[in-house]
Amino acid sequence: MLASIPVSDILDCATMLYVTTSWDDGDTLDRKLGRLLSRYGVKGTFYVAKEYRKERLSEEEIRVLSKAHEVGAHTLTHPDLCKLLKEEKVREIRGSKEWLQGVTAGEVPMFCYPSGYFDEATAELVREAGFRGARTTIASKIDLPTSAYEVPTTLQVYPFPFRKNLRGGYYWRRLLEPLRERYSLYRALGVPRSRMTSWLSVAKSAFDHSQKHGEVFHLWGHSWELEAYGMWDDLEKLLAYIARHKNIRFVTNSELLTAAELPTIETVIPSEHIGGSWVTGGDLTADSIIYSFGVGEDISWDKVLIEKYNLTVHAFDPTPKSIVWLKEQKLPKYFIFYEYGIGPQDGMQHFAEPLKPHWVSYSTAREGKGVEAPVKRLQTIMRELGHTYIDVLKMDIEGGEYEVIDDMFASKIFPKQLLVEFHHRWKGLGIHKTKGAIEKLHEAGYKIFYISPNGEEYSFIFNS
Repeated sequence: MLASIPVSDILDCATMLYVTTSWDDGDTLDRKLGRLLSRYGVKGTFYVAKEYRKERLSEEEIRVLSKAHEVGAHTLTHPDLCKLLKEEKVREIRGSKEWLQGVTAGEVPMFCYPSGYFDEATAELVREAGFRGARTTIASKIDLPTSAYEVPTTLQVYPFPFRKNLRGGYYWRRLLEPLRERYSLYRALGVPRSRMTSWLSVAKSAFDHSQKHGEVFHLWGHSWELEAYGMWDDLEKLLAYIARHKNIRFVTNSELLTAAELPTIETVIPSEHIGGSWVTGGDLTADSIIYSFGVGEDISWDKVLIEKYNLTVHAFDPTPKSIVWLKEQKLPKYFIFYEYGIGPQDGMQHFAEPLKPHWVSYSTAREGKGVEAPVKRLQTIMRELGHTYIDVLKMDIEGGEYEVIDDMFASKIFPKQLLVEFHHRWKGLGIHKTKGAIEKLHEAGYKIFYISPNGEEYSFIFNS
């Protein structure tokens, strides 16, 4: 079977560029592609759909491929999963894993969404099926994944700058389509306009940019498209170019997740989805103390808790759009709103306005034009409200959560449940901030009982 990279080796390569490749559908041309990758020491993850390509790899060919590369699941029939009923999704997702594990006689850790179509509910079903992660078609990313079930890519092997048809000729009606669709993606990869003369030129430039500024170069495509568009030679030239470089490490998609060291669920407790992606543990009663920081324009979580448990929710948000919105709503009897927020100190704090006019959320973690609004430390809020403990504290405060967590521990306040949306996707924060906060939570006695598929919402239970 395919050998994995020792975790110790991965951790020792902090300056390494991880190079991974992935290939979709399971066409018989994957045999040729697998041999080409092996020639240059490159690892591939091949996502195979059971009933999609007319010329699909045989089960024996899949077994042979799995000995040199990684095999991942790609559903049974390659449908748009977002359009299926839940039971149909489960059959496609679980069925593909069971089929491939039977074929390879080994674990199949990775899944790929057909055509890149997925939503949160679909990603959750992939997690529940036992997959370690899932690859998307999100492009132009060069950092390690921050979500196991939304693994992005860097660059697709695809004709550029002119559109070709599947017979190898040019598609004249849509000749400039690749240039229009991918220009901004390639610019995001640091590709200068002067290098946008061919796919190979773009690919080499994007790889160079990844080496200088990133952590990952993730190449993906379809072997049948390589054949149809006559791109085998371009791919081989790129692989030879990459292989000549130092400080790179070839990994499979699942090994890339190992390198990313993403947090994982650590304990199982009775819990339920409430209000979108928020997951709350059980054992709540009418006497439970609930704090909800960062209302925005969504109180679905708060309303469900009130209706189900007949409890009181104390909600906080000092930002103008939220205050105006709440005044226009018919609020539940036991929803108590406070026009101030939570912060690492008592007083006024600057909140930068939303990045787009139609967005709601202001943030203390960004600079720029905004408003001054009141915040209070958690210990001040509890004292003023007469509370000596908190059963559930939910916090979605747009990047301010890191400072609040530090202050909470400095005050030795430990809510029984802590539900946090981390904002490591924001420029200037990064996944290291979230990992640092989680490490502090671990040290204080918290364990993770839920992580949303997008890797941003976490639910913790206090076990000390």
